[in-house]
Amino acid sequence: GAGVNLSPEEEARRDAETEETLARLKRYREKRGDGNRLEKKEAKRIESALDLARRAMMRGVYAAAVDALEGVVEFCSTGTEVGGTVFLELGMAYEAAGMKAEARTVYSQLAQTGRSKVKSNARRLLFNQEAMEFMKDDGDLGVSTVKESMKSNYIDTSVLSRLSEYDDKSYATAYVDTSGGGLK
Repeated sequence: GAGVNLSPEEEARRDAETEETLARLKRYREKRGDGNRLEKKEAKRIESALDLARRAMMRGVYAAAVDALEGVVEFCSTGTEVGGTVFLELGMAYEAAGMKAEARTVYSQLAQTGRSKVKSNARRLLFNQEAMEFMKDDGDLGVSTVKESMKSNYIDTSVLSRLSEYDDKSYATAYVDTSGGGLK
């Protein structure tokens, strides 16, 4: 090209380099998930599974959502928008179904993808899961612990006003802190 005369050996070498470059580019795109032919071929099936899984999640039937999404992950790549969405939904279904280890695995893999929206959502969900685990919370947000603590530390003295019917003494109707704080 460009007025340069190449020998047949140089042309063969240049053609081989071009073929090698194209093969590398193809491998790179496959690794990243660009142009995932199988995902495109099964697009209707994937969309149907996503729709079914979302409806199942709204109704609290988490196992059905897991089953629907697991049926199409073989066609998906974590590197594509659709595939990333499938895996993200699968991670959430795993977590809702109590399969926290599987959810963590999916979130961790997605957090390393190149797709910014899927990547940021996966990181957020992974952080939330780790935070809940760190707080050792099983979903009740500590409410039952607070109520139990209040029951053990305070005595309800509202019934004391009726005691005057049985005795001449009068009592204040307040909460008594049994931990040493006195009247509240």
